[in-house]
Amino acid sequence: MMDPSRQFEIRQEARFVLWALRCAVAQERGDVAAAGELQRGFELADVIETSTPFRQLAVALCSVDWPATVWHDPQCCCVSYEELFMLQALADACERQHIGDGSPSAWWRVLVPQTRVATVDVAARCWLRALHAAGVSFPHPRELIESLGQLEQLAAPARPVRLN
Repeated sequence: MMDPSRQFEIRQEARFVLWALRCAVAQERGDVAAAGELQRGFELADVIETSTPFRQLAVALCSVDWPATVWHDPQCCCVSYEELFMLQALADACERQHIGDGSPSAWWRVLVPQTRVATVDVAARCWLRALHAAGVSFPHPRELIESLGQLEQLAAPARPVRLN
């Protein structure tokens, strides 16, 4: 069992990453306020030096034609399956980078067309390196799964409710 303070830290980092990706998608979809909000968020998180590699990742991800239901509003408190998979793909890419495995995460194949896998993986690894240099270490896949178990319940289909 992981330390509760580490779990909290991982959830906060995952929320930031998810929020940033949602802002980038919102900006791509025409939300003019999203760019400023994203800039302020990176400044507040003290990772402004990672904004250029993040933007490259955002461009790579936004080149994919996502259904409207995949990316929620940046302020939304629920999460889609694809957004959870995105966090898992980033954790796996980070782990692969750490151990020197140059092959793309299998999660990218679930999320993006085969023709975009390499581009998205390279962009993700660049941003993850920049985050690490800024003092933010993305969690290992197992840590992420353990920490986000509660969030996965938000993405699960609603269960039937007995009224009587």
